[in-house]
Amino acid sequence: MNSPPSPYNDLESESLGELILQFVQWFFRGLVQPLYSLPFYRAGIKKGLGWAIFFLFFFALLQTTIIGVRFATEMSLSSENAEDFPNMGDLRSITIEDGVARVDGTQPWVASDQNYFFGIDTTGEITEIDMRRYDNGLLLTRTTLHTLSDGDYQRYKLEDFNSTFGNPIVINEEVLTRFWGIFSNVLQVVVIVGSFLWHFVARLALLAALALFLWAITQTWRKETEYSEVLITGIYISVPLIYLNWAWNQLGLFCFCVSAFVLLTGWVVVLRLVLPPIESTPDTAVIAGST
Repeated sequence: MNSPPSPYNDLESESLGELILQFVQWFFRGLVQPLYSLPFYRAGIKKGLGWAIFFLFFFALLQTTIIGVRFATEMSLSSENAEDFPNMGDLRSITIEDGVARVDGTQPWVASDQNYFFGIDTTGEITEIDMRRYDNGLLLTRTTLHTLSDGDYQRYKLEDFNSTFGNPIVINEEVLTRFWGIFSNVLQVVVIVGSFLWHFVARLALLAALALFLWAITQTWRKETEYSEVLITGIYISVPLIYLNWAWNQLGLFCFCVSAFVLLTGWVVVLRLVLPPIESTPDTAVIAGST
């Protein structure tokens, strides 16, 4: 008795280069055709779950690259705009040694708006943050750091900072510039890694969970439906939703509940169209009637 043909025979007979070329072509099709092509979904189901997961992986990589480039550009612009920030006008440096702050520059130095106060004064002219005017603030005096957060006023002795961070502590343009460089690099790595984990791992886990629910629904019209077919369809149907969410975000109209409703509705509609009920053949009906 001849064994049935393996669905992997074609893959085994093709070279790695041919498979890569096929996947690249499939990937670019997947960026567009899920918007309008039901035959694409049928072809995706035939290709299998592995192709769908690889597609989602590289699609998440593409999204992460775009987000990373945009974030790096914004950070670069922020760095250019912040070049004068470390100098802070006439304030050149702050040294905290043995619990006492010394300032090289004109004092008191104050920056504030309607709700926030930031000041440096070791002369004694300003000793407290005015809670009647500000909800949040920071004030450095000769021996104390004052903080105000939503009405919560706290005072910290500078000698405690020396015990924790070293003695002396020097804050100047060079230190702030170096800190900004380290901070921006670390932040970019966090954003890139977090973006990829969200767009691939979290999205795949969410789609896999929803696919279980929709798989049960498909049993009402097609009991032969496999779970992998539902998940594959969900992976590709998420592409139009991502574009739609982007458009909603640009217009300031994004709503998670609406997005979830559109995803589930579109998913069910596509499943119903690409996986129609399997009608019983006359031979099957006769056999069923004779049992």
